[in-house]
Amino acid sequence: MKKIIITVGLDGEVSIEANNYKGSECDEATRPFEAALGDVVKKRRQPEYYASQQENVMGREKSYE
Repeated sequence: MKKIIITVGLDGEVSIEANNYKGSECDEATRPFEAALGDVVKKRRQPEYYASQQENVMGREKSYE
């Protein structure tokens, strides 16, 4: 199940986490929240983001014999 988790710390720091999204899907899903909350200070990618890119590369590779 895909979900977005927004956490507001006691110090006012806000974090947005996209779970079960692959590749750039997470960017698209969190973009409206990021725009509403203001400037993005730091962005950390989950392994799923890169796994999807790796799958795309593997699917385009051709084998020549």
